Amino acid sequence: MRTNQVLLFLGAAALSTCALAEPSLPVSMSADGNTVTVQGAAIQSVRLTPAEAQAANGSFQLSDGRVLWLSSRNNKIYMELDGRRDELLPVSRTHFLARARGAELALDGLDVPMTVTLTQMKP
Repeated sequence: MRTNQVLLFLGAAALSTCALAEPSLPVSMSADGNTVTVQGAAIQSVRLTPAEAQAANGSFQLSDGRVLWLSSRNNKIYMELDGRRDELLPVSRTHFLARARGAELALDGLDVPMTVTLTQMKP
């Protein structure tokens, strides 16, 4: 019984701490308290054509000696590095985020890219 009370108290304390936290985006609440509006910039959705995705295909020697392979299927681009394959999500026509690894990849252009910049966020 006492364990349940302690857990309930800890949960209430955690919730009250979150409620006092400063929001990172501008937030407004309606007068009746039933609607919360969060203001933020809309993210543009970028979709590549199959031809644009295929133009990125190839292998690239990284400065640390590893080889990065880019391949495509339909309008999606995949990277393979260190024996692991990951889908790349386009942020722009030449900037991508790896879905699973959280890495960022930038190409100097989709028409026969010559330079690839890879920034790994997590192993």
